Amino acid sequence: MLGLKDKIQLSKSRNLMIVFFMFLLFFPIKTQFYNLILISSDYLLTSGKITQIYNYNYLGQLIGCSELNEARLSLGDNFSSFNLYVRLTHYTIALISVLLFLKRRKNHPNLKILDWILLMIFCFFVVDALEYFANMIYNFSDVISYFNATKLSFIVNILWLFIGLYVLFFKLQSSDKFQVFFIALPATILSFFFWFLYLGPRILPLDMS
Repeated sequence: MLGLKDKIQLSKSRNLMIVFFMFLLFFPIKTQFYNLILISSDYLLTSGKITQIYNYNYLGQLIGCSELNEARLSLGDNFSSFNLYVRLTHYTIALISVLLFLKRRKNHPNLKILDWILLMIFCFFVVDALEYFANMIYNFSDVISYFNATKLSFIVNILWLFIGLYVLFFKLQSSDKFQVFFIALPATILSFFFWFLYLGPRILPLDMS
């Protein structure tokens, strides 16, 4: 029979494996989570107009200028409202997930699986923030125009980055940080290549026709 020490070690190993496989699925879950938000918003606000245009794809977003222009023409003045509603839904989910995570940290010194789920959901938006600022750097020659066109996004993405750094440095123990850097982060990088370069285009290809 296993002793208490062996059971604790087995439980820790099992949790590490669960965390690894969770973050190995990071980008498939993230993109399809965004697909779900977009299509749910469409049925709530436009009675399915976007769904008639939108190709349910592995990127989890409206693709290309033609798809966006068709959506603008179909929704008219309501396109901006629809877009804002989708973004506010993203922001609300991000805020709820991190607040629940911080609340649970007060009662649970060690990260449970639910904590990792909440952290992963919040990380969806941290990754978006990193992508936003990467695009800003890429468009550095026209950074003022980029900033003026996306002021709300700039403010919100700064907020997500600051909260992410706060959680990382002040709300995670040393053992948690080890799991983030040596378990979750490598799995997320693998997830990126696994999903965007191999599996995603095969099962949910972009229809650019």
